[in-house]
Amino acid sequence: MTALRTDVTAGGQAGSRPREPRRGKQLAIVLVLAGVLVTGAGIALAVRGSSPAPRFTASGTVTLGKDPKGDPKSIGKPCAAAPNGGYGDIRTGAQVVVAGSHGNTIAVGTLSSGVERGGPKAGYSCVFTFRIADVPPGEGFYGVSVGTRKAAQYAENVLSAQTVNLIYGG
Repeated sequence: MTALRTDVTAGGQAGSRPREPRRGKQLAIVLVLAGVLVTGAGIALAVRGSSPAPRFTASGTVTLGKDPKGDPKSIGKPCAAAPNGGYGDIRTGAQVVVAGSHGNTIAVGTLSSGVERGGPKAGYSCVFTFRIADVPPGEGFYGVSVGTRKAAQYAENVLSAQTVNLIYGG
């Protein structure tokens, strides 16, 4: 006896190929596209989040001495350090260095012209200013030095937001 063989598929017809459900294909396509979008968004956020913080400007003053014998008429006028007073390295154009937490130089500027400040009771001082742009963030602590003087240490939140003051001989 001969066996009768019939192949019946999902369509119910003998000899036809099985059909794949359309909903399954559509769902698969939607899931793949959603995965691509989520991955792309994650990469975009990672790249955006890894950009460095903006650099800041360090501002400050350097004050030399308090001379009780100053001239009241000199207040607001240009002044300079006396070379023989031990401050010859602090003068107009002197280099101001900002060092990182490991002591490496990360930014450099110069002193402006000194201006006489004070009065008879408080004494007279020669005050220089500086502004050093492009200081990189992220060091935590910074050293600021002028001329051959030892660096004064400042926390990043102070150096980046306030005017710092270095005082010598006063």
